[in-house]
Amino acid sequence: MRLEPLAWAVILLALSAGGAWAQGTPNEAQRCAPVADELDRYQYLRALSLDLRGRLPEADELALLDAGQDVPTALIDEWLASEAFAAQAVRRHRALLWNSLDNQTLLTANSGMQRAPGAEFNGQPPVYYRRNRARTYRDQIVPCLNEPARFDDAGRIRTRAVDGARREGWVEVRPYWAPDEPIRVCAFDANPAEITPDGVNCDSRSGFNDAECGCGPDLERCTLGNSHRAVNQAMGEALDRLIHQLVVEDAPYTELFNTRRAFVNGPLVFFYTRQIGISRFNFEPNPMDPAGLPDLAFTDADTWVEVELPQAHAGLLTRAGFLLRFQTNRAR
Repeated sequence: MRLEPLAWAVILLALSAGGAWAQGTPNEAQRCAPVADELDRYQYLRALSLDLRGRLPEADELALLDAGQDVPTALIDEWLASEAFAAQAVRRHRALLWNSLDNQTLLTANSGMQRAPGAEFNGQPPVYYRRNRARTYRDQIVPCLNEPARFDDAGRIRTRAVDGARREGWVEVRPYWAPDEPIRVCAFDANPAEITPDGVNCDSRSGFNDAECGCGPDLERCTLGNSHRAVNQAMGEALDRLIHQLVVEDAPYTELFNTRRAFVNGPLVFFYTRQIGISRFNFEPNPMDPAGLPDLAFTDADTWVEVELPQAHAGLLTRAGFLLRFQTNRAR
């Protein structure tokens, strides 16, 4: 029998019993009556299958015991090498790590776009804008006009005074989260500038609050609806994929806590290369080396590539999927 998968199996069995240990030692009145008889070979096979694969054994597997022999070692080896065992290991560790970031908002409120009220009429497409930045652009919390934007000879956005506000028109943009589905965005919000006339970097927190900075090329600094959820989900799934890969490779369990291997997909690459500077959280230093990341589009959510993290990393407890889920030392 191979030792590495057996070690993973022992850890899984320990994790499954962890809830009972955490409850403390019950008094005698709470104890169940001791079971005198050991599991018979069929019950043992059933228990092993549930623990290692998360499902009951097949009929042909049970038939192997009909001749009176014990559970074959070769069958256990086969289970330990199966995809079902790797998936079970991922599920058990997910229950411990709680690596879901669905309740986290990675970008600031200034990134969120919404539909302009009253902009959709006469069968026309809706217009989107950033309400949080409206006063900065238009002197009032109002969206742009529902008409195409106009520009002067220098490329500056032209505005029209309406009820004390200076309002511009919209431009058509292909957003990074759906490049094949162009949308109408207020021209000030869709400003693609990377640097302001004063030399401020729009990809920084200070720059993103500047009136001369908009959502950037392809709206890369902004979100709409649940478009940002792809990044949150990818951070959690990256931990699942690391655990799965280490199990499949029969790696030592300690690799979970010292490896620099990681997995990224399109949304993660996009966040670490385009949006990290305007995040609500201070990612300093950058958890990823942008130069070492693959060339993936945000829409490549199903394409995962293995990368090596900088030397400061040591296993899954230093990954964003864990640190953002448990943001204080007390929580960790």
